[in-house]
Amino acid sequence: MKKIILLWGILSAAPPLAAQVPTPTPTATPSGSCCQGLAQINVFLAPAGMAVDYPNKRLYVADFNNQQVQVFNSDTQSPLTVLTSANSGTTFINPIDVSVDGTGDFFVADVGAPQPLKEFSSSFAFLGSIGPAGVTAYGVLADPGSVYFSTSTGQVFQYNASATVFSAAATYGNPGTLSNPNQMVKI
Repeated sequence: MKKIILLWGILSAAPPLAAQVPTPTPTATPSGSCCQGLAQINVFLAPAGMAVDYPNKRLYVADFNNQQVQVFNSDTQSPLTVLTSANSGTTFINPIDVSVDGTGDFFVADVGAPQPLKEFSSSFAFLGSIGPAGVTAYGVLADPGSVYFSTSTGQVFQYNASATVFSAAATYGNPGTLSNPNQMVKI
């Protein structure tokens, strides 16, 4: 009986979980408590696509409903950065997929964006948008010198790099040939 009363006393003395609000920035915490300020980084709302950059030991996650891309150290699982409209140099609408080329640059397919792809350097700098205006990309596959993306019109577009500019190189399928292709794999 005393154990139950003691347990009840501890539970009733603690503030309810809903009242514990994480701080928006990392703060020093007393020994024994953990992770204040990191709660916002690790919360996903519909993670949609991922890519692993093995040489740089990074995991990229396109977070559709949070309108951001989260980047983690793939060895330690520690967050490196969160790219949002506020800090990326571009506006994210609904990032749905991400792919990394062999140089460390990465590409984000963004549903609803004016152009289907956004290119970033390995240091997270926005390099530019790729693709025809008004086209929605569902999936992206990057290779050094080329990037492929699938579209809502049932096609796959290939764009090749020339210096720092990407130009249309090929179109696979005709409108309506493929039914909403959304993933591609390099073989």
